[in-house]
Amino acid sequence: MTLEAVDHNHNHNNNHNHNHDHDNDHAHEGVERKIVLVGIGFDECGRELLDWAMVKVAEKGDRVIAVNVCRNSEFVAKYESLLDDYLSDFEGICEHKQVDLTGQVLTGNSVRKVLVREAKFYSAASVVVGVSKIKPFGCWLSIAKYCAKKLPLATQVLALHDGKVVFKRFSNGLLSGMLYGPQ
Repeated sequence: MTLEAVDHNHNHNNNHNHNHDHDNDHAHEGVERKIVLVGIGFDECGRELLDWAMVKVAEKGDRVIAVNVCRNSEFVAKYESLLDDYLSDFEGICEHKQVDLTGQVLTGNSVRKVLVREAKFYSAASVVVGVSKIKPFGCWLSIAKYCAKKLPLATQVLALHDGKVVFKRFSNGLLSGMLYGPQ
C-alpha cells in the first residue's frame, strides 16, 4: 500500500506516467489491471464503502485508489496520517485478493470535480462513491450523477447507501437508479 498527497493543481508528489506503464507489471500474467477509484471520508461509512469496493468491484491484480478530498491544505498532513492508519486495516484483504491499495489526500473545493479529475487521470474503470443520507427527488446522488455525466462511458459509476447500490451507470453507458435489491 502506498500513500501520496496531491495539491489542487494535480502535482503528484510521486511520479506517475500518464499512459499507465506502471500497469505492465501484471502483463506477463495476462491480467489487465483495472483502476477502481473510491471517494472516502474518515468515518465508518467510508470504511464500509472501501471494503465493499475491495470485495465487490476489485479483482485480482487491480489497483484500488482511496481518495479523500480536503478543502483546506492546512489539514493535509493530519489527513495523510489518518489515511495511512485507515488503509492499514485493509492489508489482509489486499493480500487475499492480490489487489494493490493506494491512498491520496487531495485538496480542492469540489469533491465531485476532484473525483472526476482523478478518474480521468488514472483512466479508472470504476468510480465508487457513498451516499450518507437519502433525500427526496434524488439530490443525494449529485456526486454520482456528476461523475456519470463527466466521465467517459467506459467508466462504471456506482453510488452506495448502507451497503446497497442506489445508482449505477454501467460501463456501456446505461443508467440504473434506486437499486435496492440484493447486491
